Amino acid sequence: MSSNKKAELKEKLMEELKENSKCAIMLHQTIADTLKLNITDHKCLDFINQSEGVTAGQIAEFTGLTGGAVTALIDRLEKNGYIIRDKDPKDRRKVIIRSITDNDDANEGSVQLKEIFSFLDKSIYECLSTYSENELSLILNFINTLNIESAKIIKKLT
Repeated sequence: MSSNKKAELKEKLMEELKENSKCAIMLHQTIADTLKLNITDHKCLDFINQSEGVTAGQIAEFTGLTGGAVTALIDRLEKNGYIIRDKDPKDRRKVIIRSITDNDDANEGSVQLKEIFSFLDKSIYECLSTYSENELSLILNFINTLNIESAKIIKKLT
């Protein structure tokens, strides 16, 4: 491949990555609006949903929010029926924050959140199914590298 072609491809990739970033922000803002959440609460709820339970400290570490801001966030999510606070069975002084999306007590927003992400996952899997194993491996490596670089930039900026 000529150096001109490679430069053109890199430039086009940069443009598409910027577009993808804008689309991702707008998608998640739309999801948050649909669920009547702010974007930070939505992404923290996503973080909680991806675990068996997290502590307030883990949420603070994930977000960079202060302890007071995390407490307010947890209060909002609990008040709106998205999460519950459980005692840690290993240390009763600790509180574990758990999603209630799979619980019979799940509210309409929790059910809607699960439906939205199920639809989103299905759409992404359909896109991924068009690629070969080698192409998927390359894409995975690229995304992992971007995530590592993003984490480095976040650390540098904070």
